Amino acid sequence: MPMSLLFLGQPPVARPATASCFQDLNLNLIFEQIQQDCPVPIKDIFYQPLTTIEAVQRRQAIFRDLLRPAGYQLMAHFVTAAAETAAKIKQAHHDWTADQQAADLLTALYEQHEQLEKLTEALAHFQPQSLGLQKLQADLDTYLQAPATQQLLTMMRTLTSALVQVQFYLTINGRYVRVTTNQLAASNSAEVATKLFGPIMTNLSELYRPNASIKTAEAVNGDTSLQANIVVQLHKLYPAVFAQLTTFYQQYQQYTVPGYEQVVTELNWYLAVQRYTQRLARMNQLNFVLPTLVELGAPERIEAGFDLELAYVQAGKQTAVVPNDYVLNPNEQFLIVAGPNQGGKTTYIRMIGQAYYLAALGMPIPGSRATLHLASHVLTHFERQEKATQLTGLLQHDIERLAALYQTVDEHSIVLMNELFSSTTTVDAEKLGQLVLTHLTAKQAHGVYVTFLESLAKLPHMVPMQAQIIAGTTTRAYKIYRCSETVGTYATSLLNKYQLTTKAIERRLKHASQSNHA
Repeated sequence: MPMSLLFLGQPPVARPATASCFQDLNLNLIFEQIQQDCPVPIKDIFYQPLTTIEAVQRRQAIFRDLLRPAGYQLMAHFVTAAAETAAKIKQAHHDWTADQQAADLLTALYEQHEQLEKLTEALAHFQPQSLGLQKLQADLDTYLQAPATQQLLTMMRTLTSALVQVQFYLTINGRYVRVTTNQLAASNSAEVATKLFGPIMTNLSELYRPNASIKTAEAVNGDTSLQANIVVQLHKLYPAVFAQLTTFYQQYQQYTVPGYEQVVTELNWYLAVQRYTQRLARMNQLNFVLPTLVELGAPERIEAGFDLELAYVQAGKQTAVVPNDYVLNPNEQFLIVAGPNQGGKTTYIRMIGQAYYLAALGMPIPGSRATLHLASHVLTHFERQEKATQLTGLLQHDIERLAALYQTVDEHSIVLMNELFSSTTTVDAEKLGQLVLTHLTAKQAHGVYVTFLESLAKLPHMVPMQAQIIAGTTTRAYKIYRCSETVGTYATSLLNKYQLTTKAIERRLKHASQSNHA
């Protein structure tokens, strides 16, 4: 089984887990949460985003097959059985005696072969729609019919049949144990018992009833020393059978099914992702969707998206996660998001960044519908809590991080910036923000800029958006909407609340003047 269920050809180069987007978007936390529910290591896969639409669509098709209950149950049963068999194969190499090692390896490899036969038959019955699982089925069939596999199967069947024919009898006299194939010895013992106890017992079958008070000898690595010595004697009685067993172990002790471990790991990745997304969807009453991938320049949108990490934290709680929409039309490059603090702006851009990155992994993303282009990079610049001992100034640090971002950004990049240049004056922050956006739009990049600087929305290819409050109050609604221009809705609500609008002040001044004249 040389094929991969995850990659077409050579896997892409892994992104460093220390990249800023994994911290800023809480992706490291999300990947760790999925890993916790998986019995094999899969975290490295999350740092290898795909680079072609074809590769992403191949993964999405496998997820669609696993969304069918029969498909999920089939693969879940297989990976569980595969893990148990892998543990048996590993343990076989650590058994106490060479005979036990060979016998346990024989049993485990036979079990593994039967699992692959059952999986092939089950896939044929299931009729997967994805090219990935269809290819797996074809590769399994090719492996099972290969001459080398048939040779192994014949040897396992022959050897298992021979071992079943091994029969022996024990004659125990004090500390001495005799091993023999002579059935007469056992018959004589029964005759002796009948002669001795027949006159005083009405039911001789009681002699052969197991005695619960006799404890089983403690095993050492699966065998007691008595058992090991019995097997040594069996070598003399059945030399040909044990010679075959030794030959089998020598020939197949390092045997592995080509690609078997890789396929099991990759299936575990799919199943772990599906368990994670379905659990969050169920507990939060939210949706996940496999996004439609489009070429750059087509309209892009997410309907009812949400921050995945926030949904994980809120799962099962009474506080509902508020979904939001994302739209980026042709000739639009950056959304300029303004609004009150703690109004959901950072959560909103995390939602967008997570969606683009997870889409590049071929995963379901938060939302009811989604159409996105395949991002080459998801680049972030979030405000950091800097250490007091930092030698460079905060502004210089911002510029250095932006310089590194410029080295990577291209037209397929998604750039997410949160409160840039907060350490400088408003005038300087506005000028620097304009320079940043002008440079990124010249690179044909797309993204979101969270800022209090409303004037940035007036630049070409910018879209003003506003974090909303509940009408007539200062309570955050956690909804982000497009607006004709970034208006100080929250500031206006505060002025109204505390009677600090121009009209309110003029009214109070007029009232005070009238009072003085009176």
